[in-house]
Amino acid sequence: MANVTTNIQWSPSTPPVTAADFSAGPILVLHYWAVWDLIDREMDERLGTLREEYGERICFRSCDVDRAENNSHLQGVANVPALGCFIRGKCFQCLIGLRSVEELRLVFDGWLAAAVGQ
Repeated sequence: MANVTTNIQWSPSTPPVTAADFSAGPILVLHYWAVWDLIDREMDERLGTLREEYGERICFRSCDVDRAENNSHLQGVANVPALGCFIRGKCFQCLIGLRSVEELRLVFDGWLAAAVGQ
């Protein structure tokens, strides 16, 4: 069996969420993560690509589910990685699990279309 070590200091490249982020724009995509979940590193890489593509149309932030003050359990997050979509500050949808960049792009385009309709 391979010896797997984790970097307990790792955190995603997306900035941590603040209360102000929920009113920063029409769409907030929140990456729920945990330092012990190695898949979150892959999700972070994929989100990095998409952050560049979507620019200011989507506000990307992160939320460490192991920090009690983040109250991620109140938002229904039971598994990571997860992405929460908030449209104008209200929870719209949650996506669980690692997805390809192509699939995430389709999901984000759908969320943007939903934001226009609201």
